[in-house]
Amino acid sequence: MLPYLGALSTASFPAAIAGVATASGFAYGEVGNFTFGTDTVYDDSFTAVDSVKPNPECTPDFSNAANANGMYGCMFGNTGALTVGRFVPDHFTTTPTAAQGCATGGFTYSGQPFSSVRIDALNAAAGNTRNYSTSTGFSKTVTLCGAKGDDGSYNCSGSPAWSVGNATILPTSFLAGNGYYSGATPIISFTAIPTAPSALTLRAHDSDSVSSSGKTEITTNLYSGLLRLTSYTGSATAALQIPVQALYWGGSSWIINNHDSCTVIPSASIALSNYLDSTGAPTGCWTTTGSILGPLSGGHGNIILTTPASTCAGTVGPGSVSVALNLGSSTADTACLPSHPVTTGANEAYLRGRNGSCAASNSYAADPSATATFGIYTPESNKIVHLRELY
Repeated sequence: MLPYLGALSTASFPAAIAGVATASGFAYGEVGNFTFGTDTVYDDSFTAVDSVKPNPECTPDFSNAANANGMYGCMFGNTGALTVGRFVPDHFTTTPTAAQGCATGGFTYSGQPFSSVRIDALNAAAGNTRNYSTSTGFSKTVTLCGAKGDDGSYNCSGSPAWSVGNATILPTSFLAGNGYYSGATPIISFTAIPTAPSALTLRAHDSDSVSSSGKTEITTNLYSGLLRLTSYTGSATAALQIPVQALYWGGSSWIINNHDSCTVIPSASIALSNYLDSTGAPTGCWTTTGSILGPLSGGHGNIILTTPASTCAGTVGPGSVSVALNLGSSTADTACLPSHPVTTGANEAYLRGRNGSCAASNSYAADPSATATFGIYTPESNKIVHLRELY
């Protein structure tokens, strides 16, 4: 593919002084270079008085050789081709190709995948530089980093950092001034969990010092997050709700993320195991099923367990069941429970926590779990005076 010609702003030179004319204000809207052909920079007014006479004294061309009448060309210009450039983009912009993280809440969880990022290489008039393309050879490797400040600086090391994919967009990713970064799956994470919230701006820059600083850039708040389930007791003759809460690390404690009305947990990710009867003995004589309706609202949701159904004749009434959420990508949860039935992973491992001694001391790799108890104890109606949980 041939490079786009681009447009050169119209400009003219003032009258020459001592044979030299100087002008400024020229602008070229493309990247790469262009060539002034022979006689494309010219003066057609110097001999105008001779060219408009009833009997012109020069010919309407650039001829330096006398014709049969002894006349030369009325115009004169550059005698050889002149290549100008290399021109580079004025700036980049970074925009998401779809909502990042929880767009309505203005945040993204650390480790949460997001869709690809679009990088546009633009001229000073915000027009696409179509020659910034792999087909012309003018595109460069562009790096995406967390912005440090409005001065154009950037931070390609430290925290947060890319944990899946990488932060470079190869020249081959650009076509007609548009590049897309998708990597394996773009994921940016804090290097340590938990970490206090951080405002994140994705800034693009290349080896020619072209940057998106001061222009349109992706911005989000990055949170360390987890999901918490709360054990609950209810009637043996009614459905039971297990509270689900989305939390984020505020710097010194886990806080309800009331910005989260985005997280969706599939009902197929609910793992029910360890059925016990009213005496605490393992049983297979009753069952329940779980479901979750819609996304969280203000950081809150519920797992709804159906009224227990007896599967054996003459059995002791219902008891308790362990409830977990499979937030990973496999068919088994990682909750701190003795058994793990087959479930469908929610692909939300970034919301896992430590949740007990079965997880490594500093590893946030355990799925959340709780206990649902039907009909053994009277539902608690008093307020909790003090509760302390460590995650």
